[in-house]
Amino acid sequence: MSYVGSEALLNAEQLRTLDEHLQTQVYPTSADVVRYVEQHWCVRYTPSGMSALLHRLGYVYKQPKLQPGKHTRVETQEAFIAKYHDLKDTKAEADVIVFMDAMHPQHNPVLGCGWIKRGKTQPIQSNTGRQRLNTNGAINIATLQLEYRFDDTIDAVSTTALFDQLQEANPSAPRIIVICDNARYYKSKAKECRRARDTFWDSMSQNDCARRQPVCAPVRPASVALRRHLARSMPAAHHSLK
Repeated sequence: MSYVGSEALLNAEQLRTLDEHLQTQVYPTSADVVRYVEQHWCVRYTPSGMSALLHRLGYVYKQPKLQPGKHTRVETQEAFIAKYHDLKDTKAEADVIVFMDAMHPQHNPVLGCGWIKRGKTQPIQSNTGRQRLNTNGAINIATLQLEYRFDDTIDAVSTTALFDQLQEANPSAPRIIVICDNARYYKSKAKECRRARDTFWDSMSQNDCARRQPVCAPVRPASVALRRHLARSMPAAHHSLK
């Protein structure tokens, strides 16, 4: 005989109202929802019963998604995408398009979980000082070729060095088109970072590509992966990457 769950304590109209409310108000625990239901309909659920009800209503327990503090307008994003596709269609076949971004991971390791003998501890030595690890990189999303470098400071000088590295990695490319965000170290001294003959410093990246606009930063997943490798390894891991 198949199992049939018990009937919900709330009627259909109450469940609909609860569902609408939960889509506008996030509660950190099922006990908080229990109190809300009891206050509004004098119906008492246990926390586990409320968890089961929330699952039936299509809810899961997860973290909210952090949104950027500054959003680029949809029209601006669409204009960038149109300009990017036009650039891809009109560029020479041998031209290379790369997306450039920088990251600044914390110096100390982030402790994660691992299999350790019961009753034993696994020490990980922390780093002293407050020096940061600055990484500047550019990725060709057509080939997934990634070029990156570590510098004490990300500025016009380090960006120029990355440009030189890109040119060495793409010796046959007539033009390397660099699309970047609006970070100050890219924007303030763009002329110093420019290679007029070999590298096109794309002006649309300076005007239309906001710093936290995901569509403009395909290099971000590579940055995140590199950061995880650095942060979740032994503290000396970044020395091996250098």
